[in-house]
Order: sequence, then structure tokens, then C-alpha cells
Amino acid sequence: RPLFSDESNPGSEMYFAQSGHEDRDGRPYVIGRMHYANASNMHPWRHLRAGVFVIERIAVEVMRGKFGYASYILDIGEVPIQGTVSGTGCSGRKFKETDNPYYKRGAAREAPQHLIDKFGELTSGLYITKAAIAIANSHYPELMTRVIVLRSNWLFGAAFRIFSMWMHKRSRDKFMFVQGGWGTPPMEALKQWYSQEELPEEFGGAGWRLDGDGFI
Repeated sequence: RPLFSDESNPGSEMYFAQSGHEDRDGRPYVIGRMHYANASNMHPWRHLRAGVFVIERIAVEVMRGKFGYASYILDIGEVPIQGTVSGTGCSGRKFKETDNPYYKRGAAREAPQHLIDKFGELTSGLYITKAAIAIANSHYPELMTRVIVLRSNWLFGAAFRIFSMWMHKRSRDKFMFVQGGWGTPPMEALKQWYSQEELPEEFGGAGWRLDGDGFI
């Protein structure tokens, strides 16, 4: 958590972390709640660093346990409780990237020059995502066996059409959409891959809760 908190790493706005649970094959999984990422308080490079840290930790867990793969459940749906651990977002409030003080002061360039040369200036969330995908493609290409997107909406769908172009086809094919409206399976479909005991109550599981962003 020290890398995620606003006191030690202001603007990291982390919204995903290791779940501490596993899928039906005994493999660990990451869990995320997108609404906790506050676009008006996100420092682009600190957010990227915190995100890579989470992926590195799950990669080490996979290698040490010889699990082969991990997976990721990303919830796009509303969260009524404001984040208190790292991400300061929540549903029902508007957080505009144009209000972000970090971008206004030039935080898009607040990184070593070799990183700027490699990934460019991180001038928006889309460019942060592009840099994260480039890092994943280079260093963690086969880490995830699946990425399940819960409760997606048209805005995420539009963004996905853009950033999926930066992925290898094998990575794109790992994305699955659940309870995202017309044509997608219900939340119950998660139990194909995760037992009820290994899922949080918010996702139809039993025995543990996400508690807002308390899982981070």
C-alpha cells in the first residue's frame, strides 16, 4: 500500500490489486474497480508505476507458484462508496481530466528522459493505457489467461476499440465481457472460472467482500 497511498505516492489513483484468491485451476487473479480511478487527481507516471508494480507482483507469484498464468476481473460498474486507499473516485460524481492539476503543471513529462523517449509524453489516460500495454506486451506477454470485464458500458466499449488495436490478437482474444448489457452473459457466468468461495460477494460470491476499495 505505501506505493498506492496519496501520502507517499500522490496521484497514483490505483484501482486494481491482487485479490488474494484463486480461480478453479488454483491460479491467482487480480481484481479491479475502474470507477475508483479519479481522472482529475491522477499523476500519469505515478499511476503507471503503481500499475506495473501490481503486475510485477502477480507475475512473481505466478512464477514462484509455477501456476503458469493469472487472470484479471475488471469491474467497470458503479461504486457508491468513495475510495479511501488510493483511488479517490466513485460513482455519481464527475471527474474531468481537464481539471487535473498534474497535467496543468506538465506532469506528462515528469519522468526520466529515456522513458519519455520510449513511451512519449503521457498527456491523457489513453496514453497511460498505451504505455501500460506496451510494457505488458514486452515484459508480461502471456501472464493473463483471461481478462473478464464486468458491467461494461458504451464509453469503455469505445475506448476498448481504440486501445485493443495496440494489443496482439492473442491478447485481444483473452478479453471476455460479462453482464455488460445486450449479448453478454450474466454475472453468474463468473462461476465457470471461479468458485463461489473465491469470488467477492459483490460479484455473486460468498465469504469475503471488496469493501469499496478495501481490497487494495
